[in-house]
Amino acid sequence: MDNAFEQFMNVLRRKHEGRYDRSSAMQEQAEAQRDAVAGDNNEPALLRESDEAFLRDLAAAAPVVLEQWNHYLRAGGAVTLEEAFFGGVNYALQKADSGAKAAKDYAFLHWLYLEQSAIREGKTPPKLTDLARLYDPANWESVAQDYRAYRAGIAGLPDLSD
Repeated sequence: MDNAFEQFMNVLRRKHEGRYDRSSAMQEQAEAQRDAVAGDNNEPALLRESDEAFLRDLAAAAPVVLEQWNHYLRAGGAVTLEEAFFGGVNYALQKADSGAKAAKDYAFLHWLYLEQSAIREGKTPPKLTDLARLYDPANWESVAQDYRAYRAGIAGLPDLSD
C-alpha cells in the first residue's frame, strides 16, 4: 500500500472484524497450550498466532504513522491532518476521482460498442451529443471532448460523426 495511514487503519479494521482469528480448532489448541504454559507459576500466557500477526503488521505501519502524527503536532496548526497524513492530497476526492474515471471509461467503452454494433448491423450509430447529454447533462460538451480523445487513442476507427 502506498499510504502508511491507510495500511495502519486497515490493520486495525481487520483486527476489529476478527480477520486475524484462525479456525476455532487452532484457537482451542492455542488456548490449551497457553493455559498449560501459564499453569500455576503465573507466567504470562503466550500470544495467539493471530495476535502475533496483528502485532507484526501494526509494528510495520506504526513508525511512519507516528512520524506523520509528530509532523502534524510540530507544525502547530500550520499543517492540516490531511496534509500531514496524505501529503496535501485530498484523499477522499482522489478516491472519488478514480471511481469517476472508471465509470467514464466504462461508459466510453460501451459507447464504442454501441457504435461498432450499429455499423455492423448497417444502422446509424447513436449521436455522441445524445450520449454525452445522457451521461452528464451539465457538462456534456467536456464529456464529448473526452470521448473524442479516448476514441482517438484507438487505431483503425473511422471518423466520428456527430
